[in-house]
Amino acid sequence: MTANLRRGLSVAAAFFAALLLRVVPSFHLVFATATVRFQEGDAWFHIRTVHNLLAHFPFRSVWDPYALFPGGAEIPTAPLWDYVLATPAWIAGLGRPSAWLIDDIAAWVPALLGALFVIPVYSVARRYFGETAAVCGAFWAAAASGSFLWYSHLGLADHHALEGLLAFLTLASLCTAL
Repeated sequence: MTANLRRGLSVAAAFFAALLLRVVPSFHLVFATATVRFQEGDAWFHIRTVHNLLAHFPFRSVWDPYALFPGGAEIPTAPLWDYVLATPAWIAGLGRPSAWLIDDIAAWVPALLGALFVIPVYSVARRYFGETAAVCGAFWAAAASGSFLWYSHLGLADHHALEGLLAFLTLASLCTAL
């Protein structure tokens, strides 16, 4: 087995381990009914704004009529996360995604982002500490419990999984630049 194949298989195994840890425990809760059951209030807020965004894609509303009864309020969040959820649904739905497709994709995105975290961890660890440390770091990132595991599990369509991944990529880029 070549070194490149061994590396690729190690990273793929860490990715799938991370994905399983984020999907299996909550799968029966998220997909128990005909609709997707998101896991907290902020996820429902983002899903509402994503549905609105896709109704007017690519233009995002800056006003939420349900936010502050009875008159509504401005949407207090930046739009990147809504576009991260909406764009794959728009593409998969060929420009007209169904509500079910939007919810289904939005439920999976945080788990996929959390699983992708092992790739930059592997890359940074390999650069500075070698192959063995990189494989250990990738599996540690896959299985590490705590806030990031919670924020990046299936059905938690809030922005924290992307925030953690982008923060680590920024740190990795700074390490590479220095």
